[in-house]
Amino acid sequence: IADTPAVLFVGELDSLNDSYVVSLSTEKNIETFTLIPRSTDSLYSKLSLSFSGQTPLNMMLWDTLGQRTEIHFESVQVNNKLDASIFEFEPPPSVDVLFDE
Repeated sequence: IADTPAVLFVGELDSLNDSYVVSLSTEKNIETFTLIPRSTDSLYSKLSLSFSGQTPLNMMLWDTLGQRTEIHFESVQVNNKLDASIFEFEPPPSVDVLFDE
């Protein structure tokens, strides 16, 4: 996970500088963090995350083929309590479940 954008959402920020060159810009109270991978074999050439305070507004990812993906966050609720039951999954009987053990 340390070499993917998911590191930003799982709290492993200590290793962020090991994998990315990080810069910050601020405009009209919006902070934008730009991350450029240190590794040449990364799936992304650049990504950016914009925040208003601690609320994420959007994320943009540029892949190594030059394509850009934009993700806009709406109605964000930070650190809400979630019932564990929403993460339970019971596969239908007709589905094969594979395990990587």
